[in-house]
Amino acid sequence: MNVNIENLTELSNWDSFLKESGAGLFLCSSWLKVLRDTYGYKPLAVVVRDVKGQIKCAWPFTFVADVLGKRLISLPFSDVVDPASEELDKWAVMLEYMLSNFDADIYQFKTTVPDIYNAEGLEVYRKAWLHRMPLTSEESYWACAKSSHKRAVRKARRKRLRLEIVYSEDGISCFYDLHRKLRKEKMSLLPQPYSFFKSIQDHFLNKKKGFVMVAVDGQKPIAASVFLCGPDDYLYYKFGASDMGALDARPNNFLMHEAIIWAVKNCFKGVDFGLSGENYEGLIRFKDNLGAKKVPLRYVCYRKRGLPNYTKEFKLTLSQLTKLLTREDVPDEVTTEAGKLLYSFFA
Repeated sequence: MNVNIENLTELSNWDSFLKESGAGLFLCSSWLKVLRDTYGYKPLAVVVRDVKGQIKCAWPFTFVADVLGKRLISLPFSDVVDPASEELDKWAVMLEYMLSNFDADIYQFKTTVPDIYNAEGLEVYRKAWLHRMPLTSEESYWACAKSSHKRAVRKARRKRLRLEIVYSEDGISCFYDLHRKLRKEKMSLLPQPYSFFKSIQDHFLNKKKGFVMVAVDGQKPIAASVFLCGPDDYLYYKFGASDMGALDARPNNFLMHEAIIWAVKNCFKGVDFGLSGENYEGLIRFKDNLGAKKVPLRYVCYRKRGLPNYTKEFKLTLSQLTKLLTREDVPDEVTTEAGKLLYSFFA
């Protein structure tokens, strides 16, 4: 057995290994390139190879050193990053290698593997759910969906909502307009920089490995969702945004329904509806009503030294800046520029 740190964007057979191991979207080279191109993160992994040089298991991460301290993160802005492995019991070897070879204040992971999040020495600091729906047929999906979702889909049809599937940057632009408005007006949060979604366009949509699905009422887009294709043959719902004044037409149920049908027709194994924080009861209920199954997701860390004292002060300042920059009287272009400047600190 040979253990090393390797740069994943330099491995020509990385995606082939992921396909064989059944790993998910957030380990694939296209996603790693999105993180690299937008935020400058260098995608690394602890890689275990056999005597023939074949990859047996790998755990991706990146190393970030900024005002928030020195952090090893697996991976920023990614829902879940379980080790890709034919031999999952090697995770302890890989973790020890990370701790020994990277001097970080804190090591952060997002995992669904109980042996990892229950391990001695690792601290669970946040809990969430991952929502996934295995698919066999349209009929089986519809049979598992709750009556409230079915009623919402029927209502959207009565409202004559129109579906558009967009691969061009027009779709990303449409989504982003709804996204930044929703983030500011409903959530009082900064939007991700447009360059992040442009990179998704470059590495996924331009290669027909994803699309934007738009719900249109008359000539007006009222909801849009970004879907990406994973190496595990799941369709991933990664981002969604809607017009708060148009929710009565049930555009989000309409889009989820149409995405599930699209996934069945295109022979995907299932749909991944992303994560929900354990306190987001409305979002959890929405995904439950689709018929998705919940998988426990845990944010865990190993604190070698703990973060510097000024980190807490900076995070408080960042929170105050966010509230200030998302006020109703702040011009939208200022809020958007603030997201471009500050969003990397939310990793």
